[in-house]
Formats: sequence, structure tokens, C-alpha cells
Amino acid sequence: MGRSVPNKDRTSGSPNLNDQERKVNIAYRFVGGPEWAKGAKVVDDIADATMNLFVPGKFLFDLISKKEEPLPNPNYHWCVQVGSFYHQLQASGKPLKNWYENDRFDKQGGSWETFEVGTTRYNDAAINSAGIQAIDSMPEDYDFWSNNCQTFTIRLADMICRNGRKKVYTSWSRWTLTAGFIPGMESADQASDQKQELEVSYVENGAKHFAMLENIEEILQQNTPEVTANQFVNEGKEGDKTDEAS
Repeated sequence: MGRSVPNKDRTSGSPNLNDQERKVNIAYRFVGGPEWAKGAKVVDDIADATMNLFVPGKFLFDLISKKEEPLPNPNYHWCVQVGSFYHQLQASGKPLKNWYENDRFDKQGGSWETFEVGTTRYNDAAINSAGIQAIDSMPEDYDFWSNNCQTFTIRLADMICRNGRKKVYTSWSRWTLTAGFIPGMESADQASDQKQELEVSYVENGAKHFAMLENIEEILQQNTPEVTANQFVNEGKEGDKTDEAS
């Protein structure tokens, strides 16, 4: 895929866009506090991002405004949940790199808080394909303000909550079909002898779909406390002091 960290898929079978309709939830869980921040090196990463003018491979910061600019608290992690699986953005490395992962929802027990936002006819394998497309459409470098698990959650819900179906005549490369991507856009590697009729999904009611996305954004905002980068860094430092004292 050309990304630094490989995606992880635990679904099985072939993608199907016209499966039985299921509820789509977005869900969050609290992943940490100071201990999580230190273990994931998030404190160091925020410190790099806010206290240095330039972090190679990431972005240029305004020192004065950015370190006091509120960001969604990274301790609150969001995903999309359909049926037995959740689908999420993960970030690892330094600087943090985005990648996609799914896993069985029941592994997390009751730790997730869920909100129903729509329906989909994508099966699990198709949602995996959409998850890969969603992560590939985002910059690879994680951004605490604007390129994070919330961004991915909105993007994936936007892609799979499209219950209109129509036939299109399109061409796809053998590699793309083998990779299990969802038909709907022309491949860059086209060949006339590969043209075929395929079923794709689309938004039937634009106003209703837009209202769904607005509702998702509102849920994310209402259930994710804001914190400044300085506050989050200081929280991690307080955790270090507690460890030293003990």
C-alpha cells in the first residue's frame, strides 16, 4: 500500500456491497491517562510537535498558537462498529504514522460507549476494503488536531452508509480486484479488455446523508473533552513524577 505500517485485517470472505442491512455505530473508549500516554510515546510526540519548529515528515507549527490550541483529548479513542467487528485508525512510530485495523468487538467487553448513526449493506470484508480506502485517502502522518481517529471514523461512516445501488461499466486492474477493493472508481491501471459491469453504492438522499455526517460530528464533539497540548504533556510528566516517587 506504500504506507510505513501495514494494515491489519481479521475479517474473512469476499467483499459484498449488497448484504443484509445492519446498524452502523460509532464508539469510543478511554484508552489511558498518563500511563497510556507514556507507553505510546504520545507525550514525547506532542512535545516534539509543539516545542520544535519543524518535525521531519510531519508539519510546520506555529509555536505560540498551536501549543495552546485545544485538541480532542487523545485518551478518547473512536472507531466504527458494525456487527461483530470494530474498524479503527491506529497510529504508531515516531513520528506517529496512521494505519487501519479491525478486530472483533466482543474482545473489548463493555469498555466501548456506542452511538447508532446509520445502516449499511456492506459485509465485513467490504467494510475492511472501505477502511483501507479511507486510511489511504488520509495523510500518513498522524495529526492530533485534524488527522486522527475522529477523521477516520467520519470518513469510513461516510463510505459505508450508502445504501443506493446501481450498475456501472468500468475497468479495473487485476491487482485492484485481487486486493479486494470496492468497485466504484476507475483504476489508474486500466485495460480495455478488463471492462465489466459492476454494482456500486451511492448516496440516495444527499440531505439525509449530510445530516447523518453532521450528527456524527456532533456526537464526537460532545463526547470528547478538549485539552491543550501543554496540558496533555504536563499530564504525562506528572505520571513520570509519580513513578519516580513510588
